[in-house]
Parts: sequence; structure tokens; C-alpha cells
Amino acid sequence: MNAAAGAIIPWWISVPLAGLVMAVLIAHLVALQGPEVPASRRRIRTASGLLMFVLAPLMAYAVSIAGPQSPRAMTMAWLAVLLLLVMVVGLAWLDVANNLRLARLARRELQEEAARALAEDLRGAGSRRA
Repeated sequence: MNAAAGAIIPWWISVPLAGLVMAVLIAHLVALQGPEVPASRRRIRTASGLLMFVLAPLMAYAVSIAGPQSPRAMTMAWLAVLLLLVMVVGLAWLDVANNLRLARLARRELQEEAARALAEDLRGAGSRRA
């Protein structure tokens, strides 16, 4: 691999960095498979992680290998990078909305549980009085 003329970053920096990012993404995706992660959160974050897994080497290619000497490859690489970034940001917003939904459900369940416990306490106090 020769250094591309006009490359933003030398390939010997970007390619190992992309490999490191991909290794971290694999560890993150494996950690998501635990039973304590809600299924909806797991699906969104898995999709996002897989997109980033594709994005990392593509970004390394765009900043280091595709250069002005091949404008078509450079344009296609950067368009793909931008498209994947938009998709990752969209999934991040979807994750935010999902987390708000999950928090609302958890809060509702906690309130219902507290109301049931209070009702039981009141019934117990009423039967002791009688």
C-alpha cells in the first residue's frame, strides 16, 4: 500500500486505529448479548454497532487511501462515510427515544408496585382496627 498523494492521514496510522475501533466494537457487541439488556435496546445498539463496524475501515480508506488521484473512489468513499454516519446518528436518536420509553415504563411499574404495597398496608391497618 503506497501512501496516497493528498491523503489526510497516513495509512499506517488510520488502518491500525480502525482495527482497534473494530476490536472495541466487537467487545461491545458481545457485551450487549447479556440477559440484563432489554431486547429493544439490544437490537438498536447491535444495528448501530454493525454500521460502525463497516464505517471504521471505510473511514480509514477515505482518509488515507482514496485521494485526489482517484476522484471517483474518493467521492464514493466519502459519500458512503456520510451515509453511514447519518444512519448511526439516526439510530442514536432512536436509542434515545427507546430509552425514554423504557424509563417511562419502569417508572409506571414502580408507581404501580408502590400503590399496591400502600393498598395492602391500608387493608392490613383497617383489619387490625376492626
